[in-house]
Amino acid sequence: MRKLIVLMALAIILIFTCGMSKPEPLKLSIGEQLLTDFPPVIVNNTTLIPIRTASYLGYNVTWNSENETVTIKKAGTTDIIQLTVGSKTAYKNKSAIELTVAPQVYANSTYVPLRFISEAFGSTVVWDSKNNGVAVFNPYPEATIMAKSSDLATSRRGVVGLPRVSFQKALEQPEGMTYTYIFPENESSSFYFLKGGSVYYYEVKGEYAQLVWEANTKIDKENNNDIDTFSKYIGGAFDPQVGVQPTISQRLIFFHDNIFVNGTGKFGLIDQNGKEIISHEVRAQQLSEIIVPVPEEEK
Repeated sequence: MRKLIVLMALAIILIFTCGMSKPEPLKLSIGEQLLTDFPPVIVNNTTLIPIRTASYLGYNVTWNSENETVTIKKAGTTDIIQLTVGSKTAYKNKSAIELTVAPQVYANSTYVPLRFISEAFGSTVVWDSKNNGVAVFNPYPEATIMAKSSDLATSRRGVVGLPRVSFQKALEQPEGMTYTYIFPENESSSFYFLKGGSVYYYEVKGEYAQLVWEANTKIDKENNNDIDTFSKYIGGAFDPQVGVQPTISQRLIFFHDNIFVNGTGKFGLIDQNGKEIISHEVRAQQLSEIIVPVPEEEK
């Protein structure tokens, strides 16, 4: 009887084990660059990265195999940090700092605490549970302050200047000398960015804007997804695309930057049928002269 119970328990465990999916690897986003070759690991709620990955953060990394010490510098600064495998005491400019988790060797690579080295050089680290990832970026305080402004035009100017973060594999970046920013009417918390036949959709997450969806546009194909205003405006198919396309049925506000070509800009209103019904052209030398209040935008 006991043997039968043991066999049944083992069978149940086997069924549940086979049904479990392999945990998704932790993602690391360096701005809009997603690093997948050497994923981070989490030890006691602390994210560790291999020292070879630290170079992608713009750091100069030196490894001393004799005393297992990592020395990290950042170009343009005089700051130096040192960490030793197995020691929770790190040093920044010779001042001792206690770590939560010591650097360690994992899978034949030396791993160091991501948050410590990033924040030591002024970068910001954020955890994104939805994407099972961690992002590192350099904050832009002026853009952050502008993005929180109660003035819509000021907020939009701040939003487009925020650092951009991506947790998805990017499509090939196109070339282009003109750009278009498109916001839902009366909003600044999300925006489309059009460049060279490609489109990117971002959502604002405090100090940064996160890429949610990107696609290449194929104007020569029939567009089967015309349920939202933006699809109607583009008038073509999206192929290929990465992420989830937003469905926005309200009117849109556009700001077109053509400064590099002929020193002009254009802004206006796109109706729910995807038509530009209002358009203002301006002479401009910078984007802030294009992203301005739109008189016809409903308040």
